[in-house]
Amino acid sequence: MKKICIISDTLAPAPRLLPLINAIQEDETLELSVLTSCRHLGPDMEIQYSAMVSFNADEPWECLDIRVHAGKSPCKASKISRDGLYLALKTISPDIVVVTGNTHEAFSAAVAACLNDIPVAHINGGERPFGPFENNFCLGIAKIANLHFTATETYRKRVIGFGEHPDRVFNVGTLSATPLNGSTETPDTDCIPALKDPVSPFLFISMVPDRSLGSRNAAMMASVMSVVSDPLFKKYALVCLEPGPKGFGRIMRAEMDKYLSPSSRHCTFIQSDSEIASAMAHAQAVLGNTDECVVLGARMKIPVVSVGDRIRFRDNPGHMIQAEIDSILIKEALNKALCPEFKTGLLFWESPFDRPDTTDRIKEILKAYTPEDIMGKTCPHIMPAIPGEP
Repeated sequence: MKKICIISDTLAPAPRLLPLINAIQEDETLELSVLTSCRHLGPDMEIQYSAMVSFNADEPWECLDIRVHAGKSPCKASKISRDGLYLALKTISPDIVVVTGNTHEAFSAAVAACLNDIPVAHINGGERPFGPFENNFCLGIAKIANLHFTATETYRKRVIGFGEHPDRVFNVGTLSATPLNGSTETPDTDCIPALKDPVSPFLFISMVPDRSLGSRNAAMMASVMSVVSDPLFKKYALVCLEPGPKGFGRIMRAEMDKYLSPSSRHCTFIQSDSEIASAMAHAQAVLGNTDECVVLGARMKIPVVSVGDRIRFRDNPGHMIQAEIDSILIKEALNKALCPEFKTGLLFWESPFDRPDTTDRIKEILKAYTPEDIMGKTCPHIMPAIPGEP
C-alpha cells in the first residue's frame, strides 16, 4: 500500500485540500497521513477552527505546535517547523510528501522531506516569477520537488523554465477553483447575513499584507480606502476581508478604521471561504491582491482591480485591471472595472484555472509514480523566458 503524506501548516489551504484528502482516503490502495501545525488553534484563529475539523485523516498523528513561534524571528520559526516535520516524517516514513503553495512554511516542509530522502510533490508551483518576495521559496521548492502540479499551462512552462523535466510537470488546474465542497454553482448571499435582501450593490475589498512592502502596507491600504471613500462610490456598501490580528494585518485594519469610523458607511467584515466566495460572486467589483481575486474572479467573471505587485504576474484572462499603489490610479482602474462595457466583455473570457478532474488527476499521478521513478531528477535545457515576464 502506497503511503502519502499531505502537509498543510496554515489555515488557508485546508478547505481546498479536502477534496484531494477525501479522494485519497477513499482509495483502498493508498494510505494517507496529514500533518498540520496548530496555528489554527491559536487564540486568534479559534473562530475559524471549524474549517479544519474534517482534516482528521486517519488520526491527527502529529500536530506541530507553531504557536511557540510568537515573538520569534521568521528564521527561528522556520527552523522549528523544519525540525518538527523532519522528526514526524522520519516516524511516518511515507512514500511521497505533498506540499502546497509557495510560502516559507511549504519550503520548510519540502526541506524536511528532502532530508529524509522522501520524494516531494508540489501543488501550485510556478505561480511566482522572478522578482516577488515569495519567489525565493517558489524556486527553492521547485528545485527540491520531484513532481509538479500547476494550475495553468503558463505556470507549467514557468516551472520547466526553472530547469524541471517536462515529463514531471503537470497542468492539472487548481484545487482553489471549487472552494465550496466541489460545487460549481454560484454561491448565494445567505453566507453573509449582514447583507440585505435584495442585496444592495457593494464593493469587495480583498486585501492581505504584501511582505515585500513592509511598513508600506499601511500606505497601500490607505490608498484603497481613500478611493472607496470618494463620493463617487458612496452608493456602494463595503464588504471587506478581515485583516489578520497581528503584524501588518493589524496595521491595515487600523487604516481601514480611519476611513470607516467617521462615517456611517455600511461595512461588513468576513473571513470564511464561503463568505469570500459569496462576496466575490455578487460584488460589483473587487479591489484586492489575494489568490481569490485571481482564481475566483476569473471563474465568476468579476472585474478585479489588482492593487500592487502581489498578483501582478499571475495568469489573467482579462478580468484583472492592474493598478499601482496610488489613489489616482486605483480610482481610474475602479471606474474601468465598474464600466458596463468592461463587464460585458468578461462574458466572452474563459477561466484558465477550471478543470473538472483536478483532484482525480493529482491522485492518479501520485499513484502511478514510485519513489524509484522520481528520486533521480533529470533536467532538460533551460527554456527561454516567457515573453512579457521580467
